[in-house]
Amino acid sequence: MRTVQHATRGRSARRERGFSLIVSLMMLIVIIILGIGAAQMAINEERGSRNDRDRQIAFQAAEAAIKDAEQEIFGPTQTTCNLTNEVGRGKMRIGTRTCFNQTNTSGYVAGCSAPPNQGLCDVNLARPAYLDSANVDFYKDATGAGNNHTVAYGTFTNKTYPTQAGTSMGANAPVSAYAPRYIIELVAKTTSVDSLTEGGKWMFRITAMGFGANPNSQVVLQAVVATQD
Repeated sequence: MRTVQHATRGRSARRERGFSLIVSLMMLIVIIILGIGAAQMAINEERGSRNDRDRQIAFQAAEAAIKDAEQEIFGPTQTTCNLTNEVGRGKMRIGTRTCFNQTNTSGYVAGCSAPPNQGLCDVNLARPAYLDSANVDFYKDATGAGNNHTVAYGTFTNKTYPTQAGTSMGANAPVSAYAPRYIIELVAKTTSVDSLTEGGKWMFRITAMGFGANPNSQVVLQAVVATQD
């Protein structure tokens, strides 16, 4: 009789140990799933933070390009309007009483001009220059694979913009992958930039693209400015 009791208790203990093992395994699985979920959330948050940082870098770069173009348009006055070479337009600066005035159209071409007068775009009501990807490609120009119909920051103002190429950190630097770029497009001087005006007077639509630390992070900004002469 005692032998039967010992055998029964042994089987019961083994069942309890087996049940405890199953519970422990289930708890371990739950902990692993929670850990994986927490890690995934952390990765997604870090990725979101990086994307937000890249967008802010690109936004600031595009703003800087707008300011650079405005400085070109409203720069110091010169006595001649010479768009046949880079010196005439940029290094010595062209002001509002010369090339960038409300009546001059010299140097502006359909699809935007090539160097040395890059970035000057004639009016096109059917397809504005900033939408003409066949002739205007900010990204390709930035990488050196384009036709250079856009203007790199500082080309005509002698200013510099910090980029990854200019740092020892390279691609890991929290600055723009490439310098921002812009174009300057003629638009009619009316209350609407989409219609022509009598008298042939013009304003300037600046379209600029900035890049984040990841060059695929891009922000495009526009501004329309006008001179009074």
